[in-house]
Amino acid sequence: MRPSLVLPVVERAQSVAACLAIACVASVGCGGSDPSSACGDRGAEQRVGGFLFCVYDEEVVSGAGGSLACPERAPVRVEIGGAVVCTSDATVVDPGDLPASVCVGLPMPCGRAGILDGSVPDGSSGDVTAPDAGDAAMTDAGPEVDLGPGGCPPLDARREVEVSGDVTTDETWGCDRTYRMVRNVWITAGATLTIQPSVLVRADPGAALVALADGRLDAVGTATAPIVMTSSAAVGTRRAGEWLGVALLGRAPVVGGVRSFVEDPRLPYGGDVPAHDCGRLRYVRIEFAGSSVGRPGLALMACGTRTSIDHVQVHVSADNGIDLRGGTVDLSHVVVTSPIDSGIDWDRGWTGRAQFVVVQSLASAADRSLLHGFSRDLPRSSPHIENATLVSVGPGRHHIGIHLENGTDATIRNTIVWGAYDAAFDLVDAEEVNRVTAEPPGVEMSHAIFFGMGDDAAAYFTREQGPPDYPGDGDFDDAGWVADPSRSNRFGADPLLPLADSIFAPGWVPPIGSPAMSGAATPPADDFFDASARYVGAFEPGGPDWTAGWTSYPGS
Repeated sequence: MRPSLVLPVVERAQSVAACLAIACVASVGCGGSDPSSACGDRGAEQRVGGFLFCVYDEEVVSGAGGSLACPERAPVRVEIGGAVVCTSDATVVDPGDLPASVCVGLPMPCGRAGILDGSVPDGSSGDVTAPDAGDAAMTDAGPEVDLGPGGCPPLDARREVEVSGDVTTDETWGCDRTYRMVRNVWITAGATLTIQPSVLVRADPGAALVALADGRLDAVGTATAPIVMTSSAAVGTRRAGEWLGVALLGRAPVVGGVRSFVEDPRLPYGGDVPAHDCGRLRYVRIEFAGSSVGRPGLALMACGTRTSIDHVQVHVSADNGIDLRGGTVDLSHVVVTSPIDSGIDWDRGWTGRAQFVVVQSLASAADRSLLHGFSRDLPRSSPHIENATLVSVGPGRHHIGIHLENGTDATIRNTIVWGAYDAAFDLVDAEEVNRVTAEPPGVEMSHAIFFGMGDDAAAYFTREQGPPDYPGDGDFDDAGWVADPSRSNRFGADPLLPLADSIFAPGWVPPIGSPAMSGAATPPADDFFDASARYVGAFEPGGPDWTAGWTSYPGS
């Protein structure tokens, strides 16, 4: 079964003018989901006593005029031409900003308060009987509540809906509700789950949101109304790994052709569609997710170039922040904060692009690295990354800035590597050295600023050989390779990041005059990269902070 978002039907008969009112969440499972509906995507179409109502509330009751009393659960009574609507919330009816053409075949525009303003089909006047002062507040201006970003009610005024199971047809989660994932939600082939701006999704332990191959997640928030997916635990008690995160499974190329997510043969991903579309994530925060047994906060498994990942934060993940397994998906304006393992981890042939990337990691809590790349056979991983800011906070466990192994290719340019690492950059094994020394070389690491470990290159490669179980790189001189003047890398130049190591209120925008203003390569002028970003790091010195307003850094 897919998640049930259609809320209880309420029926009430009144003498000879009995009628039926069916109410549901907009765009889900009834009138609003039908493009031909007069109400469009704004609610269920209902006709009561000859009048059209655009309704999206579960406690609407309707009947004929006379002495009908509204029940306690829906005390607001609205009369029009002998028809009565009882509702618990004035916002259940179309708020009045729809064009007149929405009311198909009717000579009047949709109005507020459960009515159709103007003349009505049977010639009735259309007058509205206002509620008594003791009834729920409702005026021509709408409900007397302060609406948040995007016209959404405040969180404490939204009803919680429990969701789980299969999404088999297109559904929408709107901001008039909060959503609690009590178990896994699976978006199946052919279905799209749309999540609107300002929606809050809370997840119970063990729950995950997974778009199966040929299913789509369309979660598009705004800078002032982001979509937040977090733990259902109380604020102040949340920890990494309290739910299993978000996974998008696609059909783009991957090592092995077709693989299984979390080794479950029922969850295949991979194929031969480089442009596969897993959906859109924009202005989305994913918090306190993941699992120590290989579940990141956000898993992008063989997603293709038609997938859009733009302005996404993964915060306090129990594993990697973002996993990329094969595929061609691009990343833009991505923030990973306080992961327990690597910040961004790629493997199995990821060949996408990334620009404007921030990873901030606590060395005392995290293992591995800020950027961690594998290859493992063909198609070889070969991402191109421009304008990244990578920050390691404090000394701690084995911690590396950029960590490449198993023969991955990579182009990494215009990057700030800031903090106290075991090593700022490490080519782990002989396979990786082969990619560096190949003609032409498969790895480029250039136009970077390394800061926080010393004044010369040697200080940034103190433990580049890795832990004892690593095969080793045959004593390849990582420091000499990175410091070669042809690569235009700088060591010890302070980029002047104002609050780079602040965990709860970070600041990564350097001021005008920062060394990050100069010494950058020009990003490619293609259909993805912003070629005007001729600076080092994820932010233009003295420019805007593109993380402002939609990111957050709670400790629990």
